[in-house]
Amino acid sequence: MAEQLTSPIATGGAGVVFEYRVAAVMFSRLLRGAHIPLGPQLPLTHVALQQRNDGYPFDDIVAYAEPTEESPRIQIQVKRNIQVRGQNAEFVKVMTAAADVCRTHTSEIANGSLLMGLAASAPANELAALAELTEMARAHADAEGLGSLLREGVTNKSLRTRYEHVATAVVMAANTTDDVETALLTHQILTGLHVWRVLAGPDDQEWRSELDGLSPLIAGSGGTAADIMEHLCGLAHEFGPRSGLINAEQLRRELRSRFGVRFSDPGAASTRQAARTNVVNNGAGTVIVGEHQVFHGLSIGT
Repeated sequence: MAEQLTSPIATGGAGVVFEYRVAAVMFSRLLRGAHIPLGPQLPLTHVALQQRNDGYPFDDIVAYAEPTEESPRIQIQVKRNIQVRGQNAEFVKVMTAAADVCRTHTSEIANGSLLMGLAASAPANELAALAELTEMARAHADAEGLGSLLREGVTNKSLRTRYEHVATAVVMAANTTDDVETALLTHQILTGLHVWRVLAGPDDQEWRSELDGLSPLIAGSGGTAADIMEHLCGLAHEFGPRSGLINAEQLRRELRSRFGVRFSDPGAASTRQAARTNVVNNGAGTVIVGEHQVFHGLSIGT
């Protein structure tokens, strides 16, 4: 009998590499003063890695809008692929961690200061359905309201089936057979969960967007934006096992001291853009526009 072959992607640590690439995207956004890519609609100020020891069940990445515990933050679990199915072991693990978050951070989940994030690349249709379920849950204050929406003739069958998969995983995660308890916990998890379908390969959307975003900030030394993204992957690999908590100043210092990378002010490009002068001339005369220019001895007659 021929030996059964195994995919090198499944055995070669692709999931760990993907996690570092997602962390590199977060680091790039941190350098640029960009917004957190999911959850809080606020600029990213700090990124923490591998935070289980600090009490975060979704421990791969914690993104902060501000460095204080009271400020909005989102803890993110990173999975290269995750099937949103009730019997899928990895998805049950995610739901177990989510139930743990709801149990250990009850008040913060309730008041919105702490959110949960799931970052994954595939499968696209299942992640899209899960994202839609989270939006539906946030539109209803309680499990009964969500249940009223998840009825035949109101919501399509595929989405109702996906909800059943989520509820089944929650049952397994919480080890409960109580339908009311399951509905309450499922609603709570979905309300606090945000889904980010992140594409972080070299040819993918998020990676290319960061290359474009970093390029204007490079001050002509230390290589290209692609080089910097690879450096950020290496720093994620280094900082992760040490539960690093990193801000933009730290990243800039590391990139300059190790690789000679110098950055311009993150706001310089937008400032230059804002400084442009728009002129509308509704007459027939000559119009002269000067930006930071001095005209000596200029005489304009009629």
